[in-house]
Amino acid sequence: MDDGLFEKGYNLLVCNTDESEEKEKRILSTLQDKDVDAIVISPAAKNIELLRQLTDAGTRIVLIDRNMGILDIPFVGSDNFSESKILTEYLIQQGHQKIMFVSGTDKAITAQDRLFGYKAALEENNLQFDEKNVVKGYYKQEDAYKNTYTFLTNNLKSDEPCTAIFSSNNLMTIGIIQAIHELNLRIPQDISLVSFGQLDSQEIIEPKVTCIKQNIEQLAKSTLEKTIEALDDNKSNIDSNIIRDSLEIGTSVKNLNK
Repeated sequence: MDDGLFEKGYNLLVCNTDESEEKEKRILSTLQDKDVDAIVISPAAKNIELLRQLTDAGTRIVLIDRNMGILDIPFVGSDNFSESKILTEYLIQQGHQKIMFVSGTDKAITAQDRLFGYKAALEENNLQFDEKNVVKGYYKQEDAYKNTYTFLTNNLKSDEPCTAIFSSNNLMTIGIIQAIHELNLRIPQDISLVSFGQLDSQEIIEPKVTCIKQNIEQLAKSTLEKTIEALDDNKSNIDSNIIRDSLEIGTSVKNLNK
């Protein structure tokens, strides 16, 4: 993004909301006061009114990763529902029926879509969804670690324990692995693990985590194209670009059918 925008004569500013709706409002207000040309945003919350205020004031907006369904604002990102469903179905095909799900923040569209995909896969395979198997990770490594550690401690005592964990983003996956190791459990012998999003240096980590491998390069390329289009008053392409990711099979899932 930075390289491509610089070639067009623009400078890139990077801001982090920390998944805070309040911080997001303050950042957007500051960027508007600074009269930036465009904002590329992965929203912390579904605040359509705030984005509409920005577009009405003439600021170009491009949504990435989290689709809010605003027809006149372009979006680039994954099909979180379908890909979450695929990842859950893979666990089910390997014989797992009790699957723990580590969720993101409640207001994030990605968190909602990935949870819905998980639920849909269970229901379509005649497996019951249990709210007790959903653990809050808030898209943060530390929260995922603490809450997974507590869940697995109780899970070890259960008559019908969860045999697999679905982590709904790669940062939380790191915290989950930490909790598993501290409980002296092994992946996949004692608990299986899948992740929405690949880990850094995934190719050299053992066990290699089965994941939805997001196409980051294409995401960046398409986002750059949409941003340049938004900055060019002669173009008005507001179609969404859905980036196709892939299921990458690793060695972190035990086949219970054998």
